[in-house]
Amino acid sequence: MVSKEEENFLRIVYLNYSVATRALTTFFDKLHPDLSADLHITGNKATLKQLLNPPPCRKRVLYQGQWDILYPPTGTSIVTSADLDLTLIVCLLRNSPPVVVAPVNGFDELPNPNDKSDGANIARLKYYKIFLVSHSKDGSISNVDFIGIWNTLEQVTNIAIRDLKQK
Repeated sequence: MVSKEEENFLRIVYLNYSVATRALTTFFDKLHPDLSADLHITGNKATLKQLLNPPPCRKRVLYQGQWDILYPPTGTSIVTSADLDLTLIVCLLRNSPPVVVAPVNGFDELPNPNDKSDGANIARLKYYKIFLVSHSKDGSISNVDFIGIWNTLEQVTNIAIRDLKQK
């Protein structure tokens, strides 16, 4: 039998990995309707290459497996947002024009609840994805945490769905 806290965890995982990721993909597709073409613009490819092979004083942001998704070794695949996970979508939104403006405290921290910008919503999705992977060691979330996380992710997802309906 699954406990209430384990059910909370599973519901948040589903909302984040399925529903919220689809909402983010919809947003991404509005900015990058032809991802393959965008990736082959010289400046974009150079920027992403620096994220893969940064200078010694900078942290690597992109890994070889992600690079191979963006630029398949065979050279024949057309890359679409369906090939990307949430982490790679966020990386592209942060680094490939048109760049999404970061919230005040950056993409790596949970933004102020009053900040409803695109950058803040993207930071929320990223934050809770990392939270689910890194901080829930036993696959459970308390009821109090569940309500807060659920409401936040639901709000972010509803914004994306509203934007999609306006298309």
